[in-house]
Amino acid sequence: MSYLTFLIGGEEYALALEEAREVIAYPEVTVVPRRAAAIGGVIHLRGNIVTIVDVAAVFGIPATATTKWTCVVVAEAGDAGLIGIVVDRVREVVELAADTIQPPPLFGTSGTPRFLRGVSASGDRIVRILDVVAVVEELARAPGAEVA
Repeated sequence: MSYLTFLIGGEEYALALEEAREVIAYPEVTVVPRRAAAIGGVIHLRGNIVTIVDVAAVFGIPATATTKWTCVVVAEAGDAGLIGIVVDRVREVVELAADTIQPPPLFGTSGTPRFLRGVSASGDRIVRILDVVAVVEELARAPGAEVA
């Protein structure tokens, strides 16, 4: 299966290519009141309101400066529709065989296991496979937060 890989806080994550809709330059974001700290705001993208999510904040990873490489991966998040995931940099598309994907470790990786579908090796790198729906469900439980 194909996965889009990207960096968040210096660590490599992946999203199934079938869930990744597109990659866009870091946009101007409209801030909304009473949002969870990990929600940067919303953007208007071709007729859709897309919530911008700072996954690093969800994982407790220290914020990194926005650079020319910072972008947003627009992803399908189940019933929540489209969300935008802020990433430090997109790496590449890789093929990961289903039998190489293992359950996430209970410790030793950023992103608690409940936000990961699994981990796999891509060459000499460890790739954490993000569970976007689990991230959205966590944000929906945050006090005063709603995901658009």
